[in-house]
Amino acid sequence: MANADLLPEDHFRIEVGKVVMHCERLKIGSTDTYRIVFSSARDPLVITRAKAEDGSWFWTSIPEGRQKEATGMGKILEEHFLKM
Repeated sequence: MANADLLPEDHFRIEVGKVVMHCERLKIGSTDTYRIVFSSARDPLVITRAKAEDGSWFWTSIPEGRQKEATGMGKILEEHFLKM
């Protein structure tokens, strides 16, 4: 799924268990980037999709360093978009 395939509303919330995630889509150039603010003490997370050298897409954090969280949140976002 390319970035252009993701067309969510600009502000939305996702609940997983007891954690509420307030999400905001930020359009940077032609790239959709997502800022996620958690109801828990966890720091906000900014993620986007990037294309690997082999042509596959993956979620990454901005700045880099929170790859595991970016991958997990990316999957949660994709599930949210599929339900729309």
